[in-house]
Amino acid sequence: MLAVGFSPRELEELRALLVELDAHMVELIVATDRMLDMPLSQALKTREGPSERKRPGRPIVYEDGSGSPRTLVLLGMHASEVMEITGAYSAAQPALPPAVFAAAVPRNAHRKLRSLLTEWARDYVGALERRQRP
Repeated sequence: MLAVGFSPRELEELRALLVELDAHMVELIVATDRMLDMPLSQALKTREGPSERKRPGRPIVYEDGSGSPRTLVLLGMHASEVMEITGAYSAAQPALPPAVFAAAVPRNAHRKLRSLLTEWARDYVGALERRQRP
């Protein structure tokens, strides 16, 4: 699971939620600024190994009210696991902020993370606006 825009406190809450769900197999990858111009597939494989420690990327953290929603990119999960995680996440609010849930699929694997985040945020805002209409 790739986490984009979460503060260190929010990441700890998210890790605790995964432990509570007994989802130890779900690896939490924290998005950094260096990942933004990578294809999604490469960003998902990025780990802080010896070469990255020399020039680590800065974690991407969005402030409340910034207009950029936090995003969780899910991968390698069955539909029931996705439903369990999204349901538990929603129930954990307000400890966890609202977030966009997206899936890493073959169709978007080659696209740059920055582009996907923009598209997902636009879709998210559009969905929120449609919900608020009478």
